[in-house]
Amino acid sequence: VGETFKVPSSCPAVTVDGYVDPSGGNRFCLGALSNVHRTEQSDRARLHIGKGVQLDLRGEGDVWLRCLSDHSVFVQSYYLDREAGRSPGDAVHKIYPCACIKVNCNRSIYRGLSAYNVLEL
Repeated sequence: VGETFKVPSSCPAVTVDGYVDPSGGNRFCLGALSNVHRTEQSDRARLHIGKGVQLDLRGEGDVWLRCLSDHSVFVQSYYLDREAGRSPGDAVHKIYPCACIKVNCNRSIYRGLSAYNVLEL
């Protein structure tokens, strides 16, 4: 829904929340998106998102997620799938309030691509 949100490369962290006032270039507010098909149920979900999540870029491209909301959030992450021994896209992962967890690891992606390229040769 909406246009792609671009974060400046000088900004290693971005917050995605359920509010309506996107102040600054590192904050994406879901409530600011216009949607003629928005329902009362989706508004309630947005309010539950509240303070939302913070995504941090660390090291050589690792992405960490911190749950700022008072409620758990659910994410889909191939990295977490692999760490849990699941097939990619097999499940969503529950992230509890105040938790901070790595959701993407460029090193593991590179290893996976390298292994794939070797198998293709």
